[in-house]
Amino acid sequence: MLHLWYKKASNSNIYKLSSVVKLFKRIHRWQYQLKQNEYSNHLKSKCLFLLFIIFIFCFSECHNRIYNSLNGPFHLNLDEFITHWKIYSGNLSIERSLLSGLISFDKEYLQIEVGEDKIDDDPLHIYGVYYRHPKYEKLLYTFNPIKEQSIANLPIQLLVKLPTNLRSYFHKRLPYHFELFNSNTLKCIAQQINISPNFENSMHIKLIEKIYDQNATDFNMKVITKCGILLGYFYDCQAETVFTLSSNIPNKFTSFAAAFDASSSYSPNMTYFFGSLLLLCCFKLIIEIFIDLFQFLWYISIRPKLVISLDLQDTLNKFNINSIQMFDYLLMSTLNENNYYNQLFLVREQHLIIFKVNLNECDPNVLCQFYTTIPFVIIDIDSIIEINSDYISILDGSYGKKISLPKIDNNNNNDKADWLHERLMDCSANYRQWYIILFFCIYKMLIFFVLVMNQYEYVDNKTLFVLRKRKDVLV
Repeated sequence: MLHLWYKKASNSNIYKLSSVVKLFKRIHRWQYQLKQNEYSNHLKSKCLFLLFIIFIFCFSECHNRIYNSLNGPFHLNLDEFITHWKIYSGNLSIERSLLSGLISFDKEYLQIEVGEDKIDDDPLHIYGVYYRHPKYEKLLYTFNPIKEQSIANLPIQLLVKLPTNLRSYFHKRLPYHFELFNSNTLKCIAQQINISPNFENSMHIKLIEKIYDQNATDFNMKVITKCGILLGYFYDCQAETVFTLSSNIPNKFTSFAAAFDASSSYSPNMTYFFGSLLLLCCFKLIIEIFIDLFQFLWYISIRPKLVISLDLQDTLNKFNINSIQMFDYLLMSTLNENNYYNQLFLVREQHLIIFKVNLNECDPNVLCQFYTTIPFVIIDIDSIIEINSDYISILDGSYGKKISLPKIDNNNNNDKADWLHERLMDCSANYRQWYIILFFCIYKMLIFFVLVMNQYEYVDNKTLFVLRKRKDVLV
């Protein structure tokens, strides 16, 4: 019947687009706007976080250490090594911008050839690092000066840190690139391992590598210091506690000394871990950025359409309302006396519709509350049993239920309760019956209270509330 009435009204051109449809469109439009803002903010924050991670990655030189670990050692002849040392020690400056300094790939893990007898092995000039103290006679490392004049004459002294036979690195086969050494260095190596230096160069190198593979300890002991071939990297050695080989007095290097560490492998394990973690974060952020960008562009490109949720459709169907347009027409057709400030509607004197928001509301902060919830409640007026200033009570099956009434601006809360009470007294026989029953119960309670007050009197007692029968009342 309700459907036929709506159809008849539609055919007679009575229906006009009402504010309830506009309300849902505004909610839907602001929902799309919120999604756009949400993805836009996600993009900004994730891009900034990605730049921050890249900055940390570059500032900590993870990229440079990984690059050296994977591609090193880098070979430097004596002249190249001297230039490199001057740059490291500050005697030679190069112009670099901040950005190029952050993302540059510098050579740190080096293979150098300083020349034959260029590493000082005089005990008077050597510093030692001992296990705990020299008295234990366990020398772990030595710091040997370089005798090359072009290096020795610089303001900052360069020392070479070498392991002793107590360290495992002393016995390790090191990853030398023998093919990059000059002929003088190769001849020196050949002499130390007792092979003829007159071989063809390629055959010479293969023979050196074969002998090195057979006995790395003997090769390292005879060749490294004598021929001046080193694998390692520069580092500041001021924190080292050292002793001269002729004294038990501990010493510290000054700021005018630095070392080339040839005593351990260039294996930045923590850099690998930290760098891998940062790269994983970068990769994850890049994927999330592309996903957010795609969703942001999708929300920009589409035009918002009014979509009726399943919950909303189910709510309308329960009260035989087939569409949102039909619902809209019902509200538009409601008499003024059954419309309370566009938030409470008595529709065809059968249903009470309570809007949680004003139909003309445009504030996105208010509309955002109804992106996922229905902004109204439909109630059969015959189920209402009590009206309060803040809520109404209904019978839902065999159980009672309270439904909040909306706060309406510029009006007293009691006004809407009074208005609803008056309308239901006119429209609902059930509500009238409940109200009469309630009134009768209250009336009987008042009579009982009056009778009790007339039959009994209050006795003053500091600790108890006492009633006793009045003496002037006849039994």
